[in-house]
Amino acid sequence: TTWETVTYEYDVDLDSLGNCSDIISTQELFPDSIPPLVHWTSKSGRVPAKLVPIVRSWRLLLNVRINNSRNFSAGDQLALLKSNNLQDFGTSNGSITNGSNKDVDSFSTDRWHFMHWDDKQISELISKHYPYLVQSYRKLVNGLERSDIGRLVVLHHVGGLYVDTDVELLRDPTPLLRPSQLQEAGLTPNFDCESAVWSQEPIEHAAFPFDLPALISNAVMMSRANHSFLSFVLTNWPPWFQQNWAKKRGRKSIDAVHVTGPVMLQKFYKKYTALKQSDRPAD
Repeated sequence: TTWETVTYEYDVDLDSLGNCSDIISTQELFPDSIPPLVHWTSKSGRVPAKLVPIVRSWRLLLNVRINNSRNFSAGDQLALLKSNNLQDFGTSNGSITNGSNKDVDSFSTDRWHFMHWDDKQISELISKHYPYLVQSYRKLVNGLERSDIGRLVVLHHVGGLYVDTDVELLRDPTPLLRPSQLQEAGLTPNFDCESAVWSQEPIEHAAFPFDLPALISNAVMMSRANHSFLSFVLTNWPPWFQQNWAKKRGRKSIDAVHVTGPVMLQKFYKKYTALKQSDRPAD
């Protein structure tokens, strides 16, 4: 099936931040929190037309100022956003830009930014900064496998919030950037760190196909740059992949869940949490 696609540009893209291999160090700007970056990935940087309204739901975040967000509960803030007259960012060719973004050279730390990575840009990022992944990455057999690894690399290198293009924004995620803000918003966090937020697949996805009590989802992930769990996965995945999957012929897209997706992540999460505390950093 051929989907109609449109070119969809975001208020901050890779070109405006320089070469993707030399992207700003968000770890320096956000040493103790997750940076306000939303990442998407796709093969060519284009979004299927039927998903454009879902992707556009995230433009609500363009009106969020991080420093002010702590004054509102998540529900109040989203209601405030919807009541505002948002600027019409759409144009006839389907592009979206942020009219207030006049100087992208100075990275604003008090607002959300958006980045859309295509396969070429992710390949360049891996070649320059993750050479130990190159051999295994080149043996991936379909776009889903490459996207699964690419999103982990982007989060590890840059940090931020990764979302699939079919994930719609229903609630402001800003308080999750710094969990301490949840208490200020009248909510009680069930975690005490400020470096990553991992979502789970619906319980049916874990129980019925895989007979697991829980399964990490890679459709929505938040992390600061260089998170220790991401480092653990990216370091240990290549030898595991070479041993278990690299020589298997005829892999289908459905196998990606085991090779690079949630089942793989769950396996490494189990190994990661089994490490001695001295070998596993507090984040």
